[in-house]
Amino acid sequence: DLDCLMVLPNDNSQQMWWSRNGLNTVDGILRAMKMRFNIDEDRVYLMGFSDGATACQWMAAVDPSPWAGFLAMSGDFSVSKSSPYQVYPENLADSFLRIVNGEDDPVYPGKWIEQVIIRKLKGWGIPVEWQLYYGVGHRLDYLGREIPRIRQMLSTERLPFRQQIRWLSSDPRTGRRDWLMIDKIGDQRDSKHILNFQSRPIFFDLGIKEDGSFRGPGIK
Repeated sequence: DLDCLMVLPNDNSQQMWWSRNGLNTVDGILRAMKMRFNIDEDRVYLMGFSDGATACQWMAAVDPSPWAGFLAMSGDFSVSKSSPYQVYPENLADSFLRIVNGEDDPVYPGKWIEQVIIRKLKGWGIPVEWQLYYGVGHRLDYLGREIPRIRQMLSTERLPFRQQIRWLSSDPRTGRRDWLMIDKIGDQRDSKHILNFQSRPIFFDLGIKEDGSFRGPGIK
């Protein structure tokens, strides 16, 4: 058993979590919980599965201030590049972020996540915690094995008064990081690490087989 309060909201096709509406929904839920319960504001965590995991990583990059840590299960950070704001992966550097994927996941393949996203993040010096579960698809079959790590994460506390903050933003609406607030954007110099991972290859089997010996017109 985990000694904590849990909220499990669902999104819908009209509202993706990595959107302004999704951000406002999560913020509204958090404010309502704080009004109803005696919550330690330095021990609030964001976890998500699938699209929720994608949004979890996105929120860690655009609005991490309310959270002490992030656990993204079976998502894909690169999907959030379709959000309304420019995403800077460097903003993940000062947050605890654990990313978990299944090797056999047909939606967000774990090997691709590891080879493209995780490798780049670590190459940029971002201390992301990574776990690949072999033989697991797009399911939470590994959740039981994650419980010990979740327990450890729940002891991590938010650091709202850190001495130094490095934060990148191209929009004042994503300009807050703890005590730092960017309220006006002047000349913009883009980060060399803008979220722009290569797209995953998608293969469709159309049932067409090549016959190298056929010399007639058309397709055989």
